[in-house]
Amino acid sequence: MARVLGILTNDPSLLRCQAARLEPSITFPEDEVLGLGSFDDTDVLLARRPASVGTRRLPALVEGLQSPALLAMSRREVIYQEENIHPLKFRGWLFAMDAESELLTKVREAIEASLPLFLARSLRTVTSGERVFFLFLRELHEQNQLDDPNLEASEVARSLARSLRAVDEFLARAGETRPVDFAALATNGRVLVGARRGRPLAYLLGEGSGACSLCGLDERSDDPRVSTHRRGRFVALASIPSAQSGFLEVPDRSVIAVSRSLQINVASL
Repeated sequence: MARVLGILTNDPSLLRCQAARLEPSITFPEDEVLGLGSFDDTDVLLARRPASVGTRRLPALVEGLQSPALLAMSRREVIYQEENIHPLKFRGWLFAMDAESELLTKVREAIEASLPLFLARSLRTVTSGERVFFLFLRELHEQNQLDDPNLEASEVARSLARSLRAVDEFLARAGETRPVDFAALATNGRVLVGARRGRPLAYLLGEGSGACSLCGLDERSDDPRVSTHRRGRFVALASIPSAQSGFLEVPDRSVIAVSRSLQINVASL
């Protein structure tokens, strides 16, 4: 089972500080490959690491980044193939999914055949996970929302839900009666959405705090950075947070939407 993490923050300059608050709850094993996606002013950034290469400490992973959103995923891989490591990107979107790849492989070609030509031509791998991502992009495209910078989180969540229900339809046509289990996350740097069925996913609303171990601040300090930290808020979605971490479980067979103002909405898948 893979580990996925998504963060949406109202202050990109505090991403590393907020990652430090999450570190006791979120760990990425050193023996797993790791992918990390973030945003700058002009582009979507990807970093990928083979197993046992580089740090897996969350604050160190985001050092130097000032991104409004982050997606990360780690998993065990027998053979390291950089292009197959999630998160995946297309234009302004990042996507990561932990799912049963053997089951999805049965409908890989059918999914690809259903894509608009411009999306089918943009596929970079032979993986079924990328095709599920492009089903989600197809749903956004059909609603004229693929490149909409002001897209509401609820609309993105509905597109994600439709794409996952479409996977079920492809599996049913292939004679597969068992639904695929998954935990999936997507973001365009402005909103963050996730969905789960059969695999864990939880969320945490991180309120502002004047205390920061990285910056050496506490609530009683007269340092002007304290007020900035107090205003900094974030939402994290994670597949495997540690016990007693303050995360709340997303109900099974649900989709979760986090808006630009960090409002959280959970609906049935």
